[in-house]
Amino acid sequence: MSDSTILELCRKLRSGQLTSKALTQSYIDAITSRNGELNAYVHSTFDVAIVAAERADERIRKGDASVLCGLPMTLKDNIATKGLETTCCSRILDGYRPIYDATVWSRLSDQGAVLLGKANMDEFAMGSTTET
Repeated sequence: MSDSTILELCRKLRSGQLTSKALTQSYIDAITSRNGELNAYVHSTFDVAIVAAERADERIRKGDASVLCGLPMTLKDNIATKGLETTCCSRILDGYRPIYDATVWSRLSDQGAVLLGKANMDEFAMGSTTET
C-alpha cells in the first residue's frame, strides 16, 4: 500500500477492493516494525484506529462516506485531541490530555479519517533540527 496515492486508496476503499481495517492494520504493522528505529511516532492510537476503521468500513458499505473516510493518517503532537495525550513533544506536558479537539482534528474525525497516532516534532514546534 505504501506506493499507492491517497486517491488510489480512496478508490480501492470505495470499490471494496480494500477495507479500512486492513489498510489501517498494514500501517500499524509498518509503524510497529520501524518506529523504534525512526522515532516518528511519540504516541500511538492503534486500538482507537482499528475501531475507527471498522466504523469507516460500515459508513462506506452504507454509501455514507466522505472522500477521507477510512484513510489512516497522523497528526503532529501539537494538535489537540480530546482524551488523547498531546504533549507538543515536551516533558512539561507529559500526560496532558486535552478536554477538546482542535478544529482540524474535529473536521477530519467527522469525515471518518482514522488516527494512527501523534508524530514526533521539535518541542513546541520551535525549531527545525530534524533530530529523532
